[in-house]
Amino acid sequence: MTELIYGLLFGIVQGLTEFLPVSSSGHLEILDFLVGRKDEALPLLVPVVAHAGTLMSIFSAMRQEIVSILSDVIEKKNRETYEYIAGLIVSVIPAGLVYFVAGKHIEALFSGNMLVVGAGLMFTGLVILGVERFAGRVNKRLVHGWILAGFVMGIAQALALVPGISRSGIVISTGLMLGIDRREAVRFAFLMAVLPIAGGTVMELLKGWNHLGVVNAGMLVVVFSSAWLFGHIACRVMLRLVESGKWLIFGIYCLVVGILVMLYGL
Repeated sequence: MTELIYGLLFGIVQGLTEFLPVSSSGHLEILDFLVGRKDEALPLLVPVVAHAGTLMSIFSAMRQEIVSILSDVIEKKNRETYEYIAGLIVSVIPAGLVYFVAGKHIEALFSGNMLVVGAGLMFTGLVILGVERFAGRVNKRLVHGWILAGFVMGIAQALALVPGISRSGIVISTGLMLGIDRREAVRFAFLMAVLPIAGGTVMELLKGWNHLGVVNAGMLVVVFSSAWLFGHIACRVMLRLVESGKWLIFGIYCLVVGILVMLYGL
């Protein structure tokens, strides 16, 4: 497989699965396993550029929401906006603490172990299916204020450090359990991703600055552009599917793929 084709596949998988509730880390592990790269070290520049592409997709897909937040901050006309931003910042704390305490153990899980990936996908599928059923019975918001909601959703986000567990799936599901409006839950979950993706990318660069690796420039362009394009599409699709309650298909998908991956791993 040529570098350009692999770069295209990597970018597509990263872009789509970062926002569709099917786990980007799990599917990238599956991709490397299927193309025979699970034992081949990937140059650090490739995931860094892919993360940069998905970060850009958030800005492009959520530009109206971001502009609205910035306008409110500049004009100082909406107190809730400050609380909303504080909630986004607070949401990073749980995952940050977990990674600080158990980072090496978490990184060890990313070793092509299909049993871990399969279990994570099954967990994601069960959560989506279960929560969607529960969410319909929530008539009022159970947690008031974006700061507390952000912290609770941040705890859910910390679970997604395990490969196979979908960050967007778990976080959106948690938002629905808290009684947050469907569209708001998706928007907040996607905006929550900005700091972890940016922070994770910076950490990768700092840790491996001397080991970036030599990568074909064309491959990097393909990875970045495909991650950006398909990430943008996934963001817009998820907004519509969750709002309509039709995202249950992803729960079924995660459950089925998780079972198949575990059986293969065994």
